[in-house]
Amino acid sequence: ADGTLYALDLDGKKLWSFDAGHAFWAQPVSDGEVVYAPSLDHYLYAIDIATGNLKWKTDLVASLVGRATLLDGTLYLGNLEGGIFAVDAEKGSILWEQKVSGGVWSAPIFAEEKLYVGDQGGSISIINAADGTVDQTIVTESPVLGYGAVLTDGIVFGNEKGELMLIGFDGKKMWTRSVDGAIYSNLVADGTMILVVTNQGEKSLIAMDDQGNEIWYKE
Repeated sequence: ADGTLYALDLDGKKLWSFDAGHAFWAQPVSDGEVVYAPSLDHYLYAIDIATGNLKWKTDLVASLVGRATLLDGTLYLGNLEGGIFAVDAEKGSILWEQKVSGGVWSAPIFAEEKLYVGDQGGSISIINAADGTVDQTIVTESPVLGYGAVLTDGIVFGNEKGELMLIGFDGKKMWTRSVDGAIYSNLVADGTMILVVTNQGEKSLIAMDDQGNEIWYKE
């Protein structure tokens, strides 16, 4: 939050720091040579991992709070005005831009050549990764802020209303389950089990199977 990105070695010694002047809320990603860090100042920064020197920065119009997804030399990420971008990781150039119904707070999920993106407007968009065209939009009527999780049959998302839903790879809603409390946090799954953290609910941590049936919970 002090506007600085820090690199530490595994003994905790600071190797370098990079000052952007504005807060970094999103988790950086790296290919091992370059660190890509979204910032609240609208910029996506590419920083040399060995030296901490800036390689490039690209203005993505609005504040960036969600982590980027890095795949095959392309970064995919969204901003708080609902813009979705594909950015060339080498040059920083914008390859395509798309608009969704609300601000994006988490990284897009890539599966079967498509991006699955939840937004603050309450929609889940399925976007073709190659050109940014929208394949389908699923309306949930409640903000989808956390990162979804990949299961065998599709992608599971949670929303502020406390709904957990599985979206199949064909775009169909396969099931919906309700929990007590809002879901803001990222979901975690290992393919067969889903872990759900809730806010203001009696069950703060819930484990479910891949059909959304409760296995156990912690208060």
